[in-house]
Amino acid sequence: MRACFAAPQPACAETFLSEALDALEGVGEEGQPGLVLQSIAQGYAAIGAYDRARAVLLRLDDPGQRDFWLTRLVEAQSAGGDPEGAVETAGRIENPQQRISALVQAGSEAGAGVALRAAKATLREIEDTGSRLWMLNLIAMAEAASGDFESARETALSIQEPSVRAAALGAIAGSIADAGDFETALALAEMIPESEQRDGFLHHIAARQAQLATTDEALATAGRVANPQSRSLALAFVAMGAAERGASDEALAVAGKIDDAGLRNQAFAVVAGRLAVEGANEAAWAAAGRIEDPLRRALAFVDMGLVAASEGADAFAAQAAFEEALRLAQSVQEPERKAMALVRIAGAQSQFADRQAALAIARSIEIEDQRDAALGQVSTQQITAGALGAALATVEEIADARRRAEFLGQLAVAHAKAGGREEAQAIFARARLMADESPRGHERDHDLNALALQQAEAGLYAAALETARAAEGEEVRDMAVAGVIAELAVAGDIAALTANLAEIASAEQRAVAWDRALHGITVAENLEAAVAMAQAAPDARSRALALGTAALLLVPTPTLAPTLTPTAK
Repeated sequence: MRACFAAPQPACAETFLSEALDALEGVGEEGQPGLVLQSIAQGYAAIGAYDRARAVLLRLDDPGQRDFWLTRLVEAQSAGGDPEGAVETAGRIENPQQRISALVQAGSEAGAGVALRAAKATLREIEDTGSRLWMLNLIAMAEAASGDFESARETALSIQEPSVRAAALGAIAGSIADAGDFETALALAEMIPESEQRDGFLHHIAARQAQLATTDEALATAGRVANPQSRSLALAFVAMGAAERGASDEALAVAGKIDDAGLRNQAFAVVAGRLAVEGANEAAWAAAGRIEDPLRRALAFVDMGLVAASEGADAFAAQAAFEEALRLAQSVQEPERKAMALVRIAGAQSQFADRQAALAIARSIEIEDQRDAALGQVSTQQITAGALGAALATVEEIADARRRAEFLGQLAVAHAKAGGREEAQAIFARARLMADESPRGHERDHDLNALALQQAEAGLYAAALETARAAEGEEVRDMAVAGVIAELAVAGDIAALTANLAEIASAEQRAVAWDRALHGITVAENLEAAVAMAQAAPDARSRALALGTAALLLVPTPTLAPTLTPTAK
């Protein structure tokens, strides 16, 4: 163990996990032993020791938690190439419906027919008829997803309840359409008696035909849709599918046939965007020009400008599109809708075009909170570009004091990361004064919490802790200190972490702070910090979790998310 602490190697992962299990013996109920078991199981799954992961999870007392994590292990085993083990793990899930869901996952991931057969065998354990039918539907969809369309069709047809059978048939028809067999897909869809359900699946088939086959075939399928409004939706899908295939002229012709104005506008916008991607600017303008609503047309031109600017090939086309968007936005009569368009244009122009023009647009917005939002977007882009002086001037124009303080904090972080520590401290001092001027209570505490996190991100840990301690509410104060502690962990200052951990009043919040610190060093992939935290842990729970984190960081794809990490065998 000493050797692993001194110089951690991948082989040490199992040692760390074994030590974590030993530490678990000292964790009482108040220490959430279930959480520790989950962490250790993740580690074993990450190194491919699925049997050990399963054994650890079976020690969970809560049946719901145990089933949940066993299901995650099934997913990891399926993705990791262990279908037989996945089926074995699924067999240990107590709830039959969850067991079927896990077996279906194993079957679809690994193509294991044995998993789906086991799922069907589990059906007899479900007493409720409705639940049993929906599980049968789930199995049919899994068979279709695995490519076994004949078994899927037979399973679907065995469902006695008409609406559930229709859902299964439609889902299978969709999978078959995705595979390009449109004749079979349509035949299955036509077996659905209820027109509303059938129409929904015909939409999908028509869209896939437009993408993979021909527009004429897709139009024929859309023509089978019974409800006029639903048919408009199908035609919109066809237009968008044809545009995706590159058949823009056909897409435009289809869009023009759509009766519903909103769907028609949406289809024209998609086609215009596709034409812009292809560099056909004149055709894109013509397509966007057919959008009837000025706001939607303005937003379409914004998207076209972003395409031209991001491609970097035609700055003139980008600027022309932004100018047309602005002209259209100015013609919108409703103040809220007009402001929404101007915010979008200002944000887009600040990314790729003239930031002075973007600033002028932002200033022209009459609604204060929308104007502040646009100014915030412009300042963010100025910060990104390193124009920190200009960003400060922009932030000063934000009317709402709390929002202005938030952006001042962002600016201070940028100064600190650029080496301007003194400038950062001065700006943070201003933001702190503004936070102190907030109404006493929740709002002020929230602002202080946010500011403390920004100061910690800037590396100003002493100031961050002082700000965090100024919060009046104990819970918020503890949360703020916990956030600073997490940044200390990422920075590798474990001594400061443990010293400040003790001042958190609530044992529950101390545990949360420790967990946040472990999450932070996991994201930062700081193995050295994880090992140091394991050595400095104040109790058995903390040590076990830190050892589990260290083990995860020794494998290629560590994670503390609620999913077990698959490792291919």
